[in-house]
Amino acid sequence: MLGATGDLAGRLLLPALVALHAAGELAPGFRLVGVGDQPWDDAAFAAAARARLERHAPGLGADAREALLQVISYRQADVRDAAALRTAVVAPAPGGAAPIAVYLALPTHVMADAVHALALAQLPMGSRIAVEKPFGSDAASAAALNALLSRAAPGEASDYRVDHTLGLPALAGLPRLTGAGLSRLEVLFEETLALEGRAAFYDRAGALRDVMQNHMIQMLCAVAVQPGEQRSDVLRRIRIMDVDAAAGSSRRARYTAGALSADGGADGRAVPDYADEDGVDASRDTETFAEVTLHLDSLQWSHVPIVLRAGKALARRRRGVLVVRADGTDELFDLDAGADNEAGADNEAEVGAYIAVLRDLLTWGSEFSVAADEAELAWGIFAPVLQAWRDGRVPLGTYVAGSGGPTA
Repeated sequence: MLGATGDLAGRLLLPALVALHAAGELAPGFRLVGVGDQPWDDAAFAAAARARLERHAPGLGADAREALLQVISYRQADVRDAAALRTAVVAPAPGGAAPIAVYLALPTHVMADAVHALALAQLPMGSRIAVEKPFGSDAASAAALNALLSRAAPGEASDYRVDHTLGLPALAGLPRLTGAGLSRLEVLFEETLALEGRAAFYDRAGALRDVMQNHMIQMLCAVAVQPGEQRSDVLRRIRIMDVDAAAGSSRRARYTAGALSADGGADGRAVPDYADEDGVDASRDTETFAEVTLHLDSLQWSHVPIVLRAGKALARRRRGVLVVRADGTDELFDLDAGADNEAGADNEAEVGAYIAVLRDLLTWGSEFSVAADEAELAWGIFAPVLQAWRDGRVPLGTYVAGSGGPTA
């Protein structure tokens, strides 16, 4: 696990592995080698992992948590250094030749260098590489990352592009829609939490790159895909806007100082301006709120605006699909509903989704992996929006933390 000392590992990946280990779903002889830049030894990593698990997965109990800690070790390494990765990742494999799964829980800006280093490190035959989202930062970087992956772990099944939204049980329960009888469709990822220690990562992504281009576009595919289609077929039907249309079809903003809501996991505490959060470079103009209106080019969908809206530090938590019907009624299909959280953790839906993802990855499945063409197609949809924002054609608005978002 590259990035094993980071937030994603502590909050989600380690609790999910504890759940799988406790259920007897990890192969005999399973070992976890954590790789990071902290100057730790095995004992220090285990102590840090123990603290994170006590906080984020208390429901499993101490015995289950300790059982996983008995099969973990740690290597300090620069994830961009092929020789260091060969020592840290390849050498621990039994005989140096047993297949391994390498999970890249890394920031986007170092992902390509890490995959290139893994290619040079020569992973054992049959190994897999799992890459966290966002997959690249635009269509060109996604295509380049796809090419690197094909060299580092040859074969489409060896490349695993993680979007844990695909592992949420509620995603499979979303309605399949044709557009008939609808006046509007909203795909929502509205959160009451702020940055929660992720400012340094988030400031290089923003709401559009963090959740809209990946999680939310998968939610749209889930409701718009028709029998016999692939998700990529839906992506190809989304109308590509020019920059003028993108400027008129999108909004962006970031929160200012305020008190968070007490809803959806937030605790009502005061937070500073986003621009004053540790790890934020205000000159990047990173958005914490994004809204984009899309259209599907098909007869039944042509009249239905599809609004994607994501935000941090909002008044209420809503993650799901809001169907607005022509008769004036509406219905919200909640993405967090029915989460089967085997970890007893504090972030139920996400940990449950990562249990499904890791189970899939480690049994050579691909049910929750994003296909190579999907990653590139999704970036192409949002390229005009990002260009309009870079050109300053969509002002960066503001909203008070804990409010309903920007008013204009």
